[in-house]
Amino acid sequence: MPVTTEETTLADLAALGDAAAELLAEITEQLATVAARR
Repeated sequence: MPVTTEETTLADLAALGDAAAELLAEITEQLATVAARR
């Protein structure tokens, strides 16, 4: 995926960061649920 401007790069990184944060929150939530069952 070619990147033309720094703005695009920063926007892509921001979007990736948001997605990663959401995924991390989801995983943490699931781990907490599993831990609570034990």
